[in-house]
Amino acid sequence: MTGQLHELKFHVDIHENKELDITFLLISCTEEHLEKLAAEAEIELRIDERKLPAGLGHSTPTYKEFRIQDKHMFKQLPNGSLFSSLDRIRLFCPKLKDILPSEHTWDCYALNSEYQKKQLVRNWANSWFSPQPLDDIRDYYGEKIALYFAFLGHYTRALISLSIVGCIAQLFQLINNDLDHVSVPIYCVFLALWSTIWLELWKRAQVTWAFQWDVMDFEEEEEIRPEFVGVIKRGRYTDAGFVDLEEMYHSIKSNDPEKAEEIPLERYDPPIKRILRYFFSIPIVTIFVSTTIIGTASILFFKNVASLPQPFGYGKFGEILASALNAAFIVTMNVVYKNIAAKLNDFENHPTATAHEDALIAKTFIFQFVNSYISLFFIAFIKGRDLAIPGLSGKVASCRGSCFEELATQLLTLVVFKQFVGQIQELSVPLAKKFAKVFLKKKGKKEEQGNDDDEDGPLEISKRVEAEYFLPPYEGTFGDYNEMAIQFGYVVMFAAAFPVASAASLLNNFIEIRVDAIKLLNFSRRPNYSGCQDIGTWQKVFEILSVLSVITNCCLLGFTSMWMSGKCQFLTQFDCQENLCRYYEGDSMRAVQHESHFNFHINDTEISLLVNCSRSLYGSSHSCCPYSEEYLTHESLKQVTETDSLFLNSYSIIWVVLLTEHALLFIKYGISELIPDKPGWIERIQASQRLEKDLLFSNGK
Repeated sequence: MTGQLHELKFHVDIHENKELDITFLLISCTEEHLEKLAAEAEIELRIDERKLPAGLGHSTPTYKEFRIQDKHMFKQLPNGSLFSSLDRIRLFCPKLKDILPSEHTWDCYALNSEYQKKQLVRNWANSWFSPQPLDDIRDYYGEKIALYFAFLGHYTRALISLSIVGCIAQLFQLINNDLDHVSVPIYCVFLALWSTIWLELWKRAQVTWAFQWDVMDFEEEEEIRPEFVGVIKRGRYTDAGFVDLEEMYHSIKSNDPEKAEEIPLERYDPPIKRILRYFFSIPIVTIFVSTTIIGTASILFFKNVASLPQPFGYGKFGEILASALNAAFIVTMNVVYKNIAAKLNDFENHPTATAHEDALIAKTFIFQFVNSYISLFFIAFIKGRDLAIPGLSGKVASCRGSCFEELATQLLTLVVFKQFVGQIQELSVPLAKKFAKVFLKKKGKKEEQGNDDDEDGPLEISKRVEAEYFLPPYEGTFGDYNEMAIQFGYVVMFAAAFPVASAASLLNNFIEIRVDAIKLLNFSRRPNYSGCQDIGTWQKVFEILSVLSVITNCCLLGFTSMWMSGKCQFLTQFDCQENLCRYYEGDSMRAVQHESHFNFHINDTEISLLVNCSRSLYGSSHSCCPYSEEYLTHESLKQVTETDSLFLNSYSIIWVVLLTEHALLFIKYGISELIPDKPGWIERIQASQRLEKDLLFSNGK
């Protein structure tokens, strides 16, 4: 292998660790050889602005495919090289993958640049209140990682305005001790508009970053995955798919054989084969998602049965047992489905890394959506309804007090405590992996890992090579985007129940930016180059969650909350102390014990009511409101509706929910159409850059 590397003009230093039985090859090459590799790969480098003709130039960098004869036109780095450490990774890795022998286990990784790393630690990881140095992140890690941090920063800033409105709505709930305060629907309308405006502004922002980093055509120029299997044909991949150029090749070959050979050879997989693979994958994904829904729903129902007092259930022990079963089921399904989804995705044989990841996002998030939100949907729209188990009397799946209140408690747990634990886990797990690998490999002295400040001399280089070998590989941005998507769902889809979730997420994301930076800089190897022009299918995921949020919040206000139905309006004279409710009727007072039936009159109409005095979530006061329709007799409910119209009936609520939801969706669509995805100034600068390139590089000069 070393002979092949020398033939390719690479310089190789060999270092052996006999204790670990590992051989390290430190590979480098000269500037002249880098220029040849860059010309062969046709990578684009930044033009030196000082070389632009008088009267031209602007603040946005201009890039051009590298040609050796034009190298004087490109911008040099402070060390005099045209190629950054990231450019070297882009040029080295494809060559090395082609010559690594398959009969041995190889681990190819790039060493960190200590100077650039220290700059990022100082200006990024340790600088909590400064803007992120996104250009420096891109220059060191590539566009894919930089765009993730650009997205996270953009999302976090957008949460500021939502958090302010959410905290105001929550404050009104606390002051009035009323989960159904009028501020909640106002907040939900604001959130529906906010989510659309934010997503549209993010589209413009990512186009801007893609333009500044010269990756607007990345997917058109993206190379085929090494794992892609197909027959060799003359053609080229475009946005529309594979363009077959076999006929053109044969027609040109008869007149100009050399010109014909310029038509590229690509691996081609017929679309019909991929469609058949999709037909194989879709049923498997559907089975797993359905199994998760049925399994989780069954456990939730079992929890309600098992937590009943004996002899029907097992009391507190039954509740704990059901919770343990639910946790075990979720973990098991997560592990199994993650492996199945990865294998199905590989089986589908996607041509590019972008297409491969987009398909994996779609498969994974369908499952994560069910796994993350099914308990919330159960509490919000199923629990507390007329769902009885045969052989048992009463309502098994009933809420303790208010389902709206129970939903808020569940969201509080998920949004606050789960995210807090997640932050600890994100730092502790990579740190544990780092030291576990050292101990498992029986590394000699622990302090040798961190002593990498001095880069001079072969001994120090060998220490850095070994130290970075023990760092775990970077796992990519997939998990980070998935975490943000799930959080976004918690914030927007159940906003009516817990408005302050946006503020909790704002605080979490402020910490998340620096935690992810620390994890990337200190607890993982430097990843190989990975480019992109946008966040891919994650954009669609966030847009779908934004649309679903309108539907879920309208249904929450209509069917779970009392805000629209108004069933508590005639109970305003109740005063709850401890487990006793007092109802004032004229000058007389009637008292009712905890959870008792109580009959009273409104305009000569007798109402039969099960009063439930439950402690409020937000304070020491008590609530004596029947939060579900089952507490009123159907005949009495009909009489009150017809005589006094104290609240909307179920049919009216359905119509109000449908009309409100459609109106908000129409407004969201209008906003998305009014805001263009691409800023106009980019079009103007692109035209100017095309002129500059023509003037600078015409006729090969």
